[in-house]
Amino acid sequence: MRGPWTVSRYLATEVVSYGTVGLVTVSVVFIAHNLLRRVNELLLIGVTASDILTVLGSIVLVTLAYTVPIAFLFGALVGMGRLASDSEMLALRTCGIGLREMVVPVLMIGAVVSLISGYIVFEQEHRAKRTLRDLLKSITASGRMIQPKTFTQVGKRMFYVESRGRDNSLEGVFIADQADPERPLFVFARTGQFDFDTETGVGRVMLRDGDIQRDSDGSEVGQRVSFRTFEYSFPVATGFLGRGLLRPRDMTLPELREAVATTRAGGSLNHLVKEKLEKYQSQIQRRYAVPFAPIVFALLAVPLGTIRMRGGRAWGALLSALVVGGYYGMVSFGEALVDVGVPAVVALWLPNLCFGAVGVLLLLRMRRVPS
Repeated sequence: MRGPWTVSRYLATEVVSYGTVGLVTVSVVFIAHNLLRRVNELLLIGVTASDILTVLGSIVLVTLAYTVPIAFLFGALVGMGRLASDSEMLALRTCGIGLREMVVPVLMIGAVVSLISGYIVFEQEHRAKRTLRDLLKSITASGRMIQPKTFTQVGKRMFYVESRGRDNSLEGVFIADQADPERPLFVFARTGQFDFDTETGVGRVMLRDGDIQRDSDGSEVGQRVSFRTFEYSFPVATGFLGRGLLRPRDMTLPELREAVATTRAGGSLNHLVKEKLEKYQSQIQRRYAVPFAPIVFALLAVPLGTIRMRGGRAWGALLSALVVGGYYGMVSFGEALVDVGVPAVVALWLPNLCFGAVGVLLLLRMRRVPS
C-alpha cells in the first residue's frame, strides 16, 4: 500500500536530515578536539599550511568510524523525538501505522550506515593513520622543526641555530638541555648535521668543533669539555608519531592475525609497540563488533525517540549523548576486560549484546502499548 511506504519515506527523511546535521556537528567537534590537542606538536615539527589539508583528511577518515554511527543515532533520536513532541507520531499510530512501518526505515538506514562504518574500520581507518604518521615523520625528518634564528623548544631542550641548509646542515648551534634540572647541559658548536630516525622517533645532531658545559650542582665546579665531533640525541616522538613501531590500530586485519599467530607459535612481538597477544585479539574483534553499532542504535532509537516529551529535539540530543557515552564506554571496558583474561570475542561483543537486548525489550514493550 502507498500509505505505509509514504510514512516510511517520511520517517527516513527525518532521520537522514537530522543525521546529516549531526554528522557535520560531531565531525567538527572531533576534528577540532584532535587538532587543538596536538597543535603544539604540529607546530613543533614544522607543519605548514600546505600540509594541513593532508592532516585534516587523515583525521576525518579516522574519526568517521565514530562520527558516522553517532550522527545516525542523533538523527534517529532527534527526528523521532520531533515527531513525537509535535504529536505526529500519535497521529500516525491513530491512523493505523504500526510499529513495523516505524522500525523498518530506521533499521534499513542503520544497516546502510553499518556497512559504511565497516568499510571505514576495515579499509580506511588504518590507512589514514599510517598516512598521517608517514607525513609527520617525513616533515620531522626534513628538519623543519629547527628554524634559523629561532629558539625551538623540544620537551626540556632548547635549540638555536644561526642558519640551516636544505640538506639539514646547521651552523652556529646552541643547545640547552634541562632534562636533568639539577645539572643542565649546554652545548655550543660551529656546525652540525640534523637527522631523524623514523623507527625510534629519535632526533640526532652530529656536532663539530664545539664545547660542552655542564653547570655545577652546587657542590662542585661546573665542567667544560671541548670536542671535534659529538653526537647529540634527543626524543622527538609526539602523540601523533609515537614510536616508529606499528600499533594495533595502525595494522591491517591480516597483520593483526599474523601477530596473533606468531605469538601462539611461540614467536616474539618485540618488533611491534604492544607485545601482549590480547591487544591484537581485542583489535580484531573490535573491527567486527563496532560496525554493528548503527544497527543496535536503530533498535534503541525507535522506542526511545517516540517518548513524547516537550523539547523533542533537545531530548533526542540528550539521549544521543547518554547512549553514545554508555556504548563506547562499554567498548573501552571490554578492551580492559580482554587485558585481564576475558575472551575478546565476549568482551568486545558485550556492548552490542547488552544494548541490542535493551532495544528489543523496549520494542516489545512499545508493541504492547495501545495507540
